[in-house]
Amino acid sequence: MRVHLLPALLLLAPLASAEDRGEVLFNQACSRCHVARVPTKAEPTSGLIAASRGNGPNLGELMQRRTYAQVRTWIQGPHRIRPDTGCDTRMLAPSDLDTLMSFLATASQPPEPPRKERLRQELEQQLAERRAKETR
Repeated sequence: MRVHLLPALLLLAPLASAEDRGEVLFNQACSRCHVARVPTKAEPTSGLIAASRGNGPNLGELMQRRTYAQVRTWIQGPHRIRPDTGCDTRMLAPSDLDTLMSFLATASQPPEPPRKERLRQELEQQLAERRAKETR
């Protein structure tokens, strides 16, 4: 039996373009005031304030603190929740909301630690397991 990979490969292109589209939407509607990334251990977190852009929260951190529904509700109508907000998402089409939310969910994932860090963590875990066996 021959397996045809062409249908699977054809499905990958829309997924990649959807992520790119989410980033484009973020850059158009949000990046004036926000960033969307999880800080590494090397960089200090600044609470909810994104120091490198404007005065809006870092949406990468915010996605870890709020539910998907809370962030989605805010993006749909920030002025309904907080009338004095400077957040303006009116240029975002309702049909683009899912794409933007997917991008934010992806951007809020911490990056994979470097190989050296992963190896150190594995070694520490193995040592802890050995010590636990020895104390039994």
